[in-house]
Amino acid sequence: MGYCKHSYRYSKSRKVHICRECGYQNYNYTKLLNTLKIGLPCVSVVVIGILVFSNFSNNNSSTELIETINKPQMEESKPVEKLTPTKTDNTIVRSMTLDILEEPDKYGRTTIPDEQIQYGDNFLVISELEMQIHYHVNEERKNYGLNPLLYDYTLAVIARSHSKDMADRNYFEHDTPEGIEPADRGYQYGYFHCGDIDTIKLRQEYDRLSQEYDTLVKQFESTGNTNEALYNRIQQMYSKLKPMSDQLNSASEQKMIFGGISENIALNNLYDSIWYTNNIPTSYDWNTQEELAESIVDGWMNSKGHRENILTPYYSSEGIGVAVSNDNRVYATQNFC
Repeated sequence: MGYCKHSYRYSKSRKVHICRECGYQNYNYTKLLNTLKIGLPCVSVVVIGILVFSNFSNNNSSTELIETINKPQMEESKPVEKLTPTKTDNTIVRSMTLDILEEPDKYGRTTIPDEQIQYGDNFLVISELEMQIHYHVNEERKNYGLNPLLYDYTLAVIARSHSKDMADRNYFEHDTPEGIEPADRGYQYGYFHCGDIDTIKLRQEYDRLSQEYDTLVKQFESTGNTNEALYNRIQQMYSKLKPMSDQLNSASEQKMIFGGISENIALNNLYDSIWYTNNIPTSYDWNTQEELAESIVDGWMNSKGHRENILTPYYSSEGIGVAVSNDNRVYATQNFC
């Protein structure tokens, strides 16, 4: 990793300064009256790129929705019969099922809706495709000597919800049109810190002591900054917080801890190409469920930012969410913690 001079921006939602270039979050120290006060850090979600799939090719330089689907034409010199597209070629048929859980999940649910889609002669089961993507992700981690990611069904709920929202409202971004970020979606389910478990425990202890520190500072201010006993307690507390903050800074630079979930997204299609006769679509080269899973993971692995997310050693779990739009586009979201 090259040297970064750090150009910071302040995130109001996370109350921390974040480098625009590398995503590093800074744990600052500021002087308050006669005491030294440590600013509470809030580590941001890792900054990653957006991958756009179209015919299994990725575009790493654009965040816009791009579609470049191969459309091979019939040779004009040959006699061609004018055909009308059939319903089975360009229409997808949806049906809903319920996954029965052996035990209620953390939200008390015993069933989870699952969608099945028929397109051409193929069937796609959303939950199966999600698990196939999860399998191929862990195969890639295995190839690099990393531990497999556990499958987190709550992360999968977050991921599938975002994929469905993108499919329903026709956008392709990490942030929703309302500005809700991946970390914000994770916060709603209690994912405030992700990464190395021991570092997360250190961060939680740091947050606890920081709250005590703030309380002492307020008490000291209320005495007109004259209470020597409170001042000494503040200094003792600072001596505990300073090395913890240094350790968290180092862990943050090494990408051992993240302030919430991280995310990859991908946009694919149910078909690889469309065949036209006299400018009328007559047939589709449909992708199988396995081809979709492989192409999504291959695309992520061929993109630097997405590959770094997949190969981050300190993540312990992931959830995959897939949704299919009415115009045959396949949206995939991958959330890490």
